Amino acid sequence: MNRPINNIRQSTEAIPGTKRKSSLGRGMASSIRVVLDGSFLTWKSFTQWILFVVFLAFLGLVYIGNNHLAEKKIRETDRINIRIKELKFDHMYRKSQLTEVTRQSFIGEQLTETGIKASIDPPNKIFINSTNQSHETVK
Repeated sequence: MNRPINNIRQSTEAIPGTKRKSSLGRGMASSIRVVLDGSFLTWKSFTQWILFVVFLAFLGLVYIGNNHLAEKKIRETDRINIRIKELKFDHMYRKSQLTEVTRQSFIGEQLTETGIKASIDPPNKIFINSTNQSHETVK
């Protein structure tokens, strides 16, 4: 049974003297064979090709180095963030201690042991008049 032929475009079998192109598998196999047997080294464009491969290798090394530097920065950032959290908690703890220690009732309790008592009278404000040079005390 014959296959129908496209009227617009003739198949390569219908045109005499033309060969069919090899499939992708055959092209890949021949490329691998050329690399494995070393015949690619005899090409005239080998020097250009090897320079391109060296350039690609250099780009690969730059990419790997950049990746390592980025990972190092990420680890350093994480370590710094953990340290910041620890310092924030330490700051809050010390601030609460300072608030407790500077409270008037706490200071009064500490001073009663030494015999010093808190003043019951409110503080007096002293005003100085520059014209009379007299001192007035206001409660």
